[in-house]
Amino acid sequence: MGQDAIELVARALDVPLYRRVISGTALVQDSEYGGRDAKERGGVAGDETEDLYALLADVKVMQTLFMHPFSLVDRMIRCSLNILAQKVSLSGPSSQTTSASA
Repeated sequence: MGQDAIELVARALDVPLYRRVISGTALVQDSEYGGRDAKERGGVAGDETEDLYALLADVKVMQTLFMHPFSLVDRMIRCSLNILAQKVSLSGPSSQTTSASA
């Protein structure tokens, strides 16, 4: 019942709703979870917090793509053009020399 209300509220507010199945359990029941340093989170595999962390990481990616939908495509095109330009410049002079001497 409660999860239906969340969907209705998200729709009413016109905001995206991200969901994921929580497969972990409450393994760590201390007052703090993991480390305080972001580089060394100290997560515990199988804990429900790790499922939530994975969901938040996915949301961050999806929101970035939603806010800047062409940035990924732009980077891919730019990379492809750079590779193509390198191939052309590598094969260009030698093929021109060959055809000029023929």
